[in-house]
Amino acid sequence: MAAAPDRHLDECRSRYAPALSWMRDVAGRRGMAPWPDWPDWCWLPMAAVAGAGPRRPQDSPRPDDIGRLAALATWWLDRAVIEIDEDLAVRHLPAVGQDIRIDRERLLAGLPAWCPYVPLPERPETTTGVYWPRGFFAHTEWDAATGGAELRLLMDTDGTWEGLHAVPVHLDQPTVRWSFQAAARVMTANVAAGLVEGARADDPRLAASVEMAGLVVAQVWPLVSALVDPAGRVIGRDRPGEVLERARAQPRGTRIVWPQRSRTSFWRATAGPAPRPVLRSV
Repeated sequence: MAAAPDRHLDECRSRYAPALSWMRDVAGRRGMAPWPDWPDWCWLPMAAVAGAGPRRPQDSPRPDDIGRLAALATWWLDRAVIEIDEDLAVRHLPAVGQDIRIDRERLLAGLPAWCPYVPLPERPETTTGVYWPRGFFAHTEWDAATGGAELRLLMDTDGTWEGLHAVPVHLDQPTVRWSFQAAARVMTANVAAGLVEGARADDPRLAASVEMAGLVVAQVWPLVSALVDPAGRVIGRDRPGEVLERARAQPRGTRIVWPQRSRTSFWRATAGPAPRPVLRSV
């Protein structure tokens, strides 16, 4: 049976194959006119994703699909699925009612893959009726308009394309709560400026949606923190001695080419002892 992110990638390729190809080409032209430079920790800004497929307007992504396309194109670089061991995740459980501190530098530099997919553990019996996604994608984003840094989470609600929901966390804020207060202000300003089609500034659903996003992020944040915990290590799920390495751009003449993995790999983030190295046959 295919892993959930494989199915999402297949769906993305069926919908946006030309856009995916165009994005990969633009990522290889970073800093080359007419494209601006952007930080090393961002593979491709979402501003470029929004304009993907300019030769044929029908190839451009729908507004609701921009976050999905950005995450899946970035995940394709490594195709890494990382399960978080409980002993590592529990280190990052906040106290009840406590706001969650954002470690900006660690999140920008510490993700073990460009956009890992993290499955959630089985739903506990005591959480019936609580939102419990299947997993999430996580990647870092450079906002071309503001120069700000974000952690973008794409929540996999139910394994369907429409069930993929993008949630931004503003890393220039000190805590998760402050991040979503800032998001609420931006949302209100965009609605007031008429930038959100069909939305009204006095619609209570806007504030409710931002509040819900903050609750979702708080729910999965122990897993996010575990990904970048220096005390943890990522090892092969089936071959513990294997080491996960991020994809790297490859120069080809005057061009820069980004590789795309042909297979999904499975990993564990653990606080356990380091395993013995394993040689991979070639």
